[in-house]
Amino acid sequence: MARRATRPTTAAFANELDAMLRAYPGTNAHLVYADAYGPFPIGPGDQLPPPIGGGGTDFRPFFALCAAEGLVDGNTVAVYLTDGFGSFPDEPPDLPVLWVVNPGGLDDDQFPFGTVARMGSSPRLDESVAES
Repeated sequence: MARRATRPTTAAFANELDAMLRAYPGTNAHLVYADAYGPFPIGPGDQLPPPIGGGGTDFRPFFALCAAEGLVDGNTVAVYLTDGFGSFPDEPPDLPVLWVVNPGGLDDDQFPFGTVARMGSSPRLDESVAES
């Protein structure tokens, strides 16, 4: 059963993203929502545009957009907030992927590529996952 990211989960993810951008000044970040609307340039302290839709995620347009925009250049990582329920590309993309999975999401071994991190009940990623 798919679960949409709740506002607290999305807010926690936004806080983590903001912390990453502040920790690595000069990092260019772009937000792309499922089904590939965006990219929206974002920086430290920026408000994220609200998501549209939800459920029945198709991951393929996002990874096609990354390839079309030249984001598979060795300097890019995809950080994807999801429950994991959706259609994955047949082939893994040519960039590292971090799946940040909200509570109730797909089991780790069902992600065909990338690294999985779990959102905990606190506003930070589970520390056990962050340490590995």
